[in-house]
Amino acid sequence: MNATNTTKEELVKELQKLRKEYTALKASYEKYIKERKGVEDVMQASEENFRSIFENNSAAMALIEPDKTISMVNEEYCKISGYTKQEVIGMSWTQQIPPQDLERLKEYNRRRMIDPKDAPDKYEFTFYQKDGNIKHALMSLTMLSNQKIIASFVDITERKKTEEALLQEQYLMFALMDNLPDHIYFKDVSSRFVRNNKAHRLSFDLTDPNQMVGKSDFDFFTKEVAQRQYDDEQKIIRTGQPINKEEFTVRNDGSINWYYSTKMPLRNKEGKIIGTFGISRDITDASRQKMR
Repeated sequence: MNATNTTKEELVKELQKLRKEYTALKASYEKYIKERKGVEDVMQASEENFRSIFENNSAAMALIEPDKTISMVNEEYCKISGYTKQEVIGMSWTQQIPPQDLERLKEYNRRRMIDPKDAPDKYEFTFYQKDGNIKHALMSLTMLSNQKIIASFVDITERKKTEEALLQEQYLMFALMDNLPDHIYFKDVSSRFVRNNKAHRLSFDLTDPNQMVGKSDFDFFTKEVAQRQYDDEQKIIRTGQPINKEEFTVRNDGSINWYYSTKMPLRNKEGKIIGTFGISRDITDASRQKMR
């Protein structure tokens, strides 16, 4: 199953990197505010430094006034939103937020204003582009001493689509697994269960998906059967070769069953074997008829 190599954790790392730029931007802006009372040439130099950092930041950025209007944006903001600077200056930031997100964003902003520690540094929200399309973004807010806000965000729309597609694929896979009558199971390199389908769990009278996690065949079968299955799986891990076989099992309650099993190596995206997985079909009735 194909999936994006970009995760939410990587997005957070990206925002943490950008956060350093925000800190420098905030310091420059605060310096600019303080030095407005000083010498004219110092004030001008400070303002130019602030604007340079603001304009060249790799994130979309907007300076929001206390009355919620936008007074400054950079080119990246215009690129993402579709607005020109002339169109967006003076516009309330609330005009670009869908109704379903507006109240949540207002509450987040209020909490950040009262106590920045009471709200996360990053916030996921949606916004309108000029053409009406809705985009997803991950935002960070920097509160300034003069009640202005520097809002900076990155567009994560495509990543959200990929994430949603992955979730849909996972849903379909889990739906398939849990509706098949065959037993499906995944194990780690120590032959401990990491996932089992519904049919496999119910065959042991277990209903909770976590009841088998961390356990091995030694918890459910006789020692001889469990050792045979363990040896098969360790051979698969060593050789990378699958095993197809008819086999009988004897459980701890004494019940005997026959299965046709296919066991294969489980690999990560780099191709390294990280365990095994298999599918077993109960052929007990057919085997008994053969023996008659």
